[in-house]
Amino acid sequence: MLLRQMQYFLAAVACKNFGEAAKLCYVSQPAFSLQMKNLEQKLGVKLIQRNNRSFELTPAGERFYGPCKKIVGEIDALTKEIQDLSKEYSSPQFTIGCRQNYNLDSLLNSVITFNSSSDNCHLKIIYGDYHEFMEMLKNKEIQFFITDERFDDYSSFNSELLETSNILAALTPGSIPANKESIDLNELNGFTCVYLANKEYQIQEQEYIRQIINFHGNFAAAKNIPDSVTQVINNLVPAFIPLSANNGAPHFYAKFTKILPLLKNNKPIPLTYKIYWLKDKDQLTAIAQKLIQLLKEHDK
Repeated sequence: MLLRQMQYFLAAVACKNFGEAAKLCYVSQPAFSLQMKNLEQKLGVKLIQRNNRSFELTPAGERFYGPCKKIVGEIDALTKEIQDLSKEYSSPQFTIGCRQNYNLDSLLNSVITFNSSSDNCHLKIIYGDYHEFMEMLKNKEIQFFITDERFDDYSSFNSELLETSNILAALTPGSIPANKESIDLNELNGFTCVYLANKEYQIQEQEYIRQIINFHGNFAAAKNIPDSVTQVINNLVPAFIPLSANNGAPHFYAKFTKILPLLKNNKPIPLTYKIYWLKDKDQLTAIAQKLIQLLKEHDK
């Protein structure tokens, strides 16, 4: 914990702003501020003096900064050295970035099968936001990305169709007649659309939902699936969550909400799922083709 607090301290000094430093460390500002407070309590001195928009190191902070930077730098260098050493004796690991609205049961089982039958490489899955993963794929921080196809530039990547699925709506209980078998977008006037997105990507995700389902009402962002359910069932106004029909989410949401096919002009709204990877990478292409085969076999 002390090492992490020291890293936060260095980020605060570099950014001169707790909010920006928290983003740099991938934590919320309250969590960042708490760790800085705990560090000062542990050392028994105040390191940073903040007053409105001003930011400056105290004399103790100035004294702490140099050794702190040296220690963190040495640990980072040692960590990288050990990681590089371990790579010489282990199979390469490739990362799949995946949106939470994909068929996770199928993907997990396919990756388990892949890893158990391969001695040449290992796959792992991480979950997150579309825009975050697109940047990570471009920067080669992940090797594969599974997502619903969007209005974006995919020219730098190879891709393969995985499946298509229709959109469902998880609705506030009692907000519609019990005998309805589907719901059209024009019946959702006055509803709030609840969607999953981290704070930094909320605007982009709202725009995508407007494009894909042509919804122009109010939006509310949720941090995760339980948060989205809570917002729908506790909302003062009716709400709905757009879901993909191809994963386990509808089964979970059905425990708390009313699940219906979502229509636009009385027609289903399709989603197309693809896997993307960088071009001119023969090894990645071979891995992608094997994974695609496993996914399709699992869904038979």
